[in-house]
Amino acid sequence: MYSPINQVTLSGIESDIAPVKLTADYSSTSTSDITLNSIGTLETFENIAVDSNNPGYIVIDNEIIKYTGTSGNTLTGISGGRGIDNTVATLHLTNASVFKYEFNGVSLRRINKTHKFTDVDLTKYPIELDSYHVKIDQSTPGTNRSTGNTNSYPELFFKQSKSGGTYSSTPIVGSFNGPKATQNITFNSIRPNIQTLLPETTSVGAKIRTTTGTSVNGTEISFTDRGFEDISLNSTNQLSETSAIYSKVNELSNLTTLPGNRSFTMELLLSTGDRKVSPMIDLHRVNIITTMNRINNPVSDFALDPKVNQLSGDPNAAIYVSKIVKLQKSADSLKVLFDAYRHSSNDIRVMYRLLRNDTPDSQQLYEFFPGYDNLDENGNVIDSSKNNGKSDRFVQASNTLGDFGNYEFTGKNITPFNGFQIKIIMTGTNQSYVPLIRDLRAIASIWYQ
Repeated sequence: MYSPINQVTLSGIESDIAPVKLTADYSSTSTSDITLNSIGTLETFENIAVDSNNPGYIVIDNEIIKYTGTSGNTLTGISGGRGIDNTVATLHLTNASVFKYEFNGVSLRRINKTHKFTDVDLTKYPIELDSYHVKIDQSTPGTNRSTGNTNSYPELFFKQSKSGGTYSSTPIVGSFNGPKATQNITFNSIRPNIQTLLPETTSVGAKIRTTTGTSVNGTEISFTDRGFEDISLNSTNQLSETSAIYSKVNELSNLTTLPGNRSFTMELLLSTGDRKVSPMIDLHRVNIITTMNRINNPVSDFALDPKVNQLSGDPNAAIYVSKIVKLQKSADSLKVLFDAYRHSSNDIRVMYRLLRNDTPDSQQLYEFFPGYDNLDENGNVIDSSKNNGKSDRFVQASNTLGDFGNYEFTGKNITPFNGFQIKIIMTGTNQSYVPLIRDLRAIASIWYQ
C-alpha cells in the first residue's frame, strides 16, 4: 500500500457496543417493527437522536437494517431498510444478537467500505512500512455530518482514541466474524514452487508478467506493466525493480489494459523431444514464495531526530545491533570497520552506546560517529551536535554486487568507558536493493595524541 493511488477495502469491522437480543423471529421479507429485550443505546445514532433525517443502523446475522425511530424496546420505520449496502435479507431467529452498526461513535457504513489514499493528507499522515491511515467521509454514506451540512448537525468525530475492530475474540453469532482489509503483496524476489514430472527429452520453462510497485519511501510508479521475463523454476529469482501482486480493488481500478486486470501472470512452457511423451505439472502443488526487503528511509536528518538514539522505537526497519562488549580496561576511543556493498539508493549510518560503571546501562543512549562532513582537515569534530553517523571518509556507491567498499568510523577523546554496543542503520528508497556488510570489526583503545 505504498503508492498514494492505492485503495483499500475494509470489511467486517464490528461494533464496540454490547448487543441486545431479538424477542421474536423476524422473517426475510418483514418490514414490521423489530422488538428487542432492551433498547440499549439504539435511540441515538452517531450521537444524535434517531429520526427520519438521521436514521439508525443495526446488524443481525450479517444483514444491515435501517430504522428511523424507537418506541419502548421497539425499532420502528423499517420500510425500505432491509439488506442495506448489498447485505442479504434473511430470517433472524429469537435471541439473535442485534448490534448497533456503529464504532466509537461513527457509523460503520463509513468505515466498512473502499477508501482512497488520495483523500489522506500524506504529508501529515505518511504511509509507513507496516501502517497507513484512511480518511473517514463525514458526508456519506448516511447522514451528512460534514461542516456546514444542511441539517446543522455538529461535525462528526470519533469519541476517543482506541483500538478495536472485533467485539469479541470469540466470534459471536450475528457478527461479521472479524475485521479484514484488502492488501497488496509487494516483492523483490520470487521463488516458484512447481511440482513437475519430466520424462526423458522433456522440459518445463517459465516466464512471469509482473507489475511495478512502489517502495515505502520511494518514488517508483506503481501499476506499470513490466511485461514477461524468463525465470528459473524452483529457485529464487531476484528482480531489479519492486513489483506487486495487487488486491482486486486495485487491479480493477488501475490495471484496465491488462488481460483480466491481472497484476501477475506466470506462463509455463512445456517442450518435448519425443512426440510420444510430455512433461506434466501437478496443479495441486503449484505456488510461489515472494520476498520483500524490509528497508525504509523515514529519517530526513539523523543529527536532529532523537528517536534513533533511543534503546527502542527507532523508525528505521533495517538495523543491526551488536552484543554488549565488556572491557577489562577502560578506553576513550572507538573504531568500527567493515566492508559493504551499497547501492546508490542506500545509506549506512553507525552509532555506538558506551557503558560506564557509574551509570546504569538503561540510561546509556546511542550516539552517532561524527561523519566525514563534520570533521576538519585534522580529523577533529567540528560540531558534536551535528554528528550524523557517516563514515570517516566518503565512499562511492557500489557498481556491482561484488563491489565492497571499505568503511571506517572513528570516535576519539571520549569520556572513558568500560563497555560498548554498536548499532548499524541501513536505509534505502528502493526496496529491491539493500546494503550487504561483511568483516565487521570494532576496536576500543586509549587515544594517544
